Amino acid sequence: MTEPPELPLEFWTADPMFEALATRHMGKVIRTYRSCLGGGTSGSGAIAQETVAHWLGVTQALLSRAENGDAPTDLRKLAEWAQTLKIPDFLLWFKLPGRHLLPGTWPNDGDVAPRERGWGPAASGQDEMPHRQLEGLAPRLETLLGLGFIADQTVFSLSEVWTQLGIDTLIGRQLEPEGFLLAPFLRRSGNGTVTATHPAFQEYFASRLLRTVHGRAAAFDVHESEPVLTEQIRRLLQYFGAQTPAAPPLVLPAGIYMVGPSRRLLLRKVENSVIFDEFPVTVSRYRRFLAAVERWGCAAWDHPDTPAGHSHEPWHERLRNREYFTDPQYDDHPVTCISWWSAYAFAWFEGKRLPTSLEWEAAARGADGRLFPWGDTLDLTAVNCADAWSSRPLVTYRAWKEEIDGGGLRDSAPTAVTDHPANVSPFGVREMSGNVWEWTGTVFDAVNSAVVCGGSYDSPYRAVQTSSKALYVRRGCSNAVGFRCVRDAA
Repeated sequence: MTEPPELPLEFWTADPMFEALATRHMGKVIRTYRSCLGGGTSGSGAIAQETVAHWLGVTQALLSRAENGDAPTDLRKLAEWAQTLKIPDFLLWFKLPGRHLLPGTWPNDGDVAPRERGWGPAASGQDEMPHRQLEGLAPRLETLLGLGFIADQTVFSLSEVWTQLGIDTLIGRQLEPEGFLLAPFLRRSGNGTVTATHPAFQEYFASRLLRTVHGRAAAFDVHESEPVLTEQIRRLLQYFGAQTPAAPPLVLPAGIYMVGPSRRLLLRKVENSVIFDEFPVTVSRYRRFLAAVERWGCAAWDHPDTPAGHSHEPWHERLRNREYFTDPQYDDHPVTCISWWSAYAFAWFEGKRLPTSLEWEAAARGADGRLFPWGDTLDLTAVNCADAWSSRPLVTYRAWKEEIDGGGLRDSAPTAVTDHPANVSPFGVREMSGNVWEWTGTVFDAVNSAVVCGGSYDSPYRAVQTSSKALYVRRGCSNAVGFRCVRDAA
């Protein structure tokens, strides 16, 4: 190729490019562009750096520094490179010369003025609305296009559009799609109706809507069936950030939270605020419970359905480390080999309870629906999981199974609950990802099982995400399962 090709919008809004643009680092954008244009990774499948450098009119060395160094900030170069590569205006985080964008702010000087992604210019030949007036449309677009997407509405009547957005968005006061200021981003879908030119526009405004407590409440109430949420919306929400009601540390505020795996994202309501234990229950804490049981019995704390003759002692025969409960060096490790019945009794012993699986997940991922308690980026220094014990990434189930069968995880085990200081949720709750699965109070009586959350030391990183859940029989005792407690806020 002698010059950059014209690329469809789908190229720029596909996950890799969209995520690169979200970094606001033109070097990373160009590197991802080379990779995606070549149809491969940043290795052999990528377009040569030398080729793109030629297109941009710079040396390969300069482009290499841009791709691998700090984010370029020279607005003139950024504008030239964006126009050369034909990046759509509305995806940029800076204003191109002579263009009006929505929503955002004008650059004040020669450097980049960061802003949220906005819409592009009015159609050729149309009058332009003053920029500040365009900015005021953002909340109304969140309601129309964002809430519409969540409610599974992609087609809008012209009267609905202009009722929501206001008469000032018309050019010449004509009730026609072509007379709409933002006409380049809406297309006719039928007689008197329009739809977004690309679903990404609606996803963009849906994520903006979900930033706020009020917006999440509106989305939760919008439809009789489940709201429509996509992984793209969740990732954009990470980019924008989400508002959380003010609360003391360790308190999960009542409210609406995004939960579930990427393929099945949901909005769920936590009815009442909950105070979480900062750490999972440790061996030393559990030993105090055993001492109390030995002295006073356990009838006051047991679940009504606790099997007759049940012992709250750990299942010693199953312990991989027979000294786990006797050697003081393990006092700060999570208690394991404890059944759900014993976890329930311990919680009552401390005047607490087990969290529901919804409360647990909401506390782990926060208002922005993050993949891990600390964010979306995998950090093996922050979590005790199988990948941290292996010499290779365990990306697939097959790779993980081969590692187990080959003895590669034989040394994996629980570690002290304070060993991973970065493993902390937005609410200050620690060690929710990996180390040990955690019992919850969510029970399925039909199969006598309860939900466990969070993954463990022998789980691959995909299974230590904040949405990770499994069912485990309530009488079960595992080296990889522990628990933590909560109490209801006053």
